[in-house]
Amino acid sequence: MKKAADAPTEPGVQERLHRRVKDAEPGSLRDALLAALQKGADVRLWINGPADQMVRHYAKLDRIVDGGGGEPLGAALRAGGRLGLARVVHGAREFVVFLPEGGAPFIARAEPAS
Repeated sequence: MKKAADAPTEPGVQERLHRRVKDAEPGSLRDALLAALQKGADVRLWINGPADQMVRHYAKLDRIVDGGGGEPLGAALRAGGRLGLARVVHGAREFVVFLPEGGAPFIARAEPAS
């Protein structure tokens, strides 16, 4: 009974991001990220702000080696709205998750920071 009372009542960051990522286009990056989140991957950053600032200051597009958003990222920037951005590390893999306001998330893989 005490364990149940001590259990968190709010979902953790991995659970919240997992729910959002499920809406991304199916593919190997999405599947790998969902599996990593289920295993407790480290969500190192999850912020929201104006799309252009999120990309300019936090996306680190020069480190992206797979995915990268392409047209979905361009559409988010043209819309000029808000964009969420999450960086998730699991083992030797780093994922960058773009969460456009009112749109489906899209996922990229980045070279891990040195």
